[in-house]
Amino acid sequence: MKGLIRAEVRRLAKRRVTRLMVVLLVLGLGAIAVAFTAASTKVGPAQVAAAEAETQRQYEESLRMHQQNLAECEAARTRGENVSLYWPPDCSTDPGFAPQRDQFDTSWNLPYEFHFRDQFGTFISVFAGILALFGFIVGASYVGAEWHTGAMMNLLLWRPRRSRCSSRSLVCCSAAYSGSRSCWVHCGPPRSG
Repeated sequence: MKGLIRAEVRRLAKRRVTRLMVVLLVLGLGAIAVAFTAASTKVGPAQVAAAEAETQRQYEESLRMHQQNLAECEAARTRGENVSLYWPPDCSTDPGFAPQRDQFDTSWNLPYEFHFRDQFGTFISVFAGILALFGFIVGASYVGAEWHTGAMMNLLLWRPRRSRCSSRSLVCCSAAYSGSRSCWVHCGPPRSG
């Protein structure tokens, strides 16, 4: 049984599609790692101060636009226009309707900082998705090539120990499924927030 599995793995590894997909997989995962490394910056006091200043500027801009909208609403109401098409009937003089400073979070303006522990769930899901796509493409190519050359038909019709060949495929598929399932159970699905 080990010899059959070893032969199948060797045949799979010798295929050009498998080698090309392994190279593309490594390059793709490397590109993701490089992109996140390049985009991540260490947030220090200077970045926090700049983010706070930007947040304050955005709040003041929003407050100025709110005051401008109030003035336009009041002007339209004094002209006798129907203000309910664009504004509330009382021109929203309620102070709770105005932008509040606590609605503007400073962290929105901070540069991206990568924290592996916080984003592990997301990254393991992306990695699992890429590996699943890799497995599907390589597996489909392998089965298609087997079917096209007639090896699968020959195996299904003329092999005296079909159950042994089928059982090795079942063992390989079960091992792959169990491995991916245990990875999912131990790592868990991505956590939000």
